[in-house]
Amino acid sequence: MCFISIQEMLMNIEDLWKKTKKNIENSISPTSYDSWIKNLELIGFDDSTSTLTLSTDNMISINIIEKRLLHSMKTSAKEVFEQDINIKIEYRENKRTKNKIKDSNKGDFDILFEENILNPKYTFDNFVVGDNNRHAHAVALSIANSEISEYNPFFLYGGPGLGKTHLMHAIGMTIMKNFPYKKVLYVPAETFTTDLINSIRKSSQEEFKNKYRMVDVLLIDDIQFMQGKESTQEEFFHTFNSLTRLGKQIVISSDRSPNHLNKLDERLRSRFMQNVTTDIKPANFETRVAILQKKCEIENFEVDANLNEVINLIAHNIDNNIRALEGALTKLISFSRLLNEKITIDYAKKNLPEIFKNRENKISCETIKIIVSNYFNISISDLESKNRKKEFTIPRQIAMFLCRELTGDSLPKIGELFGGKDHSTVLHACRKIKKLEETDNYIKISIEEIKNKLL
Repeated sequence: MCFISIQEMLMNIEDLWKKTKKNIENSISPTSYDSWIKNLELIGFDDSTSTLTLSTDNMISINIIEKRLLHSMKTSAKEVFEQDINIKIEYRENKRTKNKIKDSNKGDFDILFEENILNPKYTFDNFVVGDNNRHAHAVALSIANSEISEYNPFFLYGGPGLGKTHLMHAIGMTIMKNFPYKKVLYVPAETFTTDLINSIRKSSQEEFKNKYRMVDVLLIDDIQFMQGKESTQEEFFHTFNSLTRLGKQIVISSDRSPNHLNKLDERLRSRFMQNVTTDIKPANFETRVAILQKKCEIENFEVDANLNEVINLIAHNIDNNIRALEGALTKLISFSRLLNEKITIDYAKKNLPEIFKNRENKISCETIKIIVSNYFNISISDLESKNRKKEFTIPRQIAMFLCRELTGDSLPKIGELFGGKDHSTVLHACRKIKKLEETDNYIKISIEEIKNKLL
């Protein structure tokens, strides 16, 4: 077996592993990345079997990764290595962990307090508020700015990648800033389970209780992972009661409402619903565009006409996961800076094939409206309006013509998508543009250029 050690290929493999980790970070939740992927160490690469060998000092991490995250890791590795990659994770004792256990001055749970994994990148300032998350944002902001909150407990739920973790971190960071004397603890539910198992194994249950019950604010992310774990639920039930009796703040997130946590103890579900439960829904198109524009602002990346067009298309194609939405744009910005290339539609198609693949077979009227409005520098609402100014009527008629030609949608359906126009209006537009395409060079070139952007 030809095993290439990390010493022999240090620069090459380490660089590829760093890029792979970055891809993984963009494809999974921040809590999963910080808990299970971030601290993986590279051991080496076996070229004969295309096997990347990693190590961790946490046996539970190996189990979690193999069951839930291995597919995402392999997909990310394939993108970087440009071939199918096998991933092997080995257990290796960590000397630092060993020293911490031996340290008589500090217990394991004292150390864990110092390692609170709140991410300073997740703030209220860079959280884009829309109709889908306005209530959740308002409650979170109120909790963060109140010494004693009326929203306790606060149960936040919604699908993956919609901003729950962002709000949880923002609450924690803001409370620590506003009330520095308060002890804030943020943990994924899986970490609570891990800590409980370790406390039983080490006979350190008292330290476990001190960690979770001697806090002013407890933020528990992804509570759904406690389902089916009776001992974990029992311990959390007592922790919950202990904190609420003392008036301490509890914030919980989940991928579903308490009513749908079917494998969670009824006592817990009823307590989760005793105050405020609110959901975050998928962002609408306008909010998704605003999120991407905000991302450019944070990255200090100028938005020109080409990038604005790409932003609109990304927002149109990724409609249910903010993390994936931002990840796609981050990837383009990173490549653009690295290679000093402009971000255009063609550039996006080349570097985001997973988003734009088979796009030519899935052209919709909504996509056509986006491209046409950007091309003529007018808004989508102008396309859908009844304004008869030539600067609006020609783009509107071109858009209707392309919808009819490229989507096969019926005239009534196209009319409905353009502000409820009558089918005869659409038919008139199609006939007019077809005739102008043969006689007007400006119209002909415009249609060709728009089609090039679509196909």
